Amino acid sequence: MQKFMTVKEVAIVFRRSHDTIYCWILEGNTFKSIVKVKDGYLIPEDEIKRVIEEGRIRGQTL
Repeated sequence: MQKFMTVKEVAIVFRRSHDTIYCWILEGNTFKSIVKVKDGYLIPEDEIKRVIEEGRIRGQTL
């Protein structure tokens, strides 16, 4: 079963603000897969792992 993280949880993982995570989601360049829900977004844990492994967020190294 696929596990998901909230924007708040993702912000903690990347040590960024909620606003930054929302910007990444809306820009569509960082996360390839997200799920829109009533109160916001959910990001699959596999997608978080992929982004961390690639080390690519706006050209920055994590």
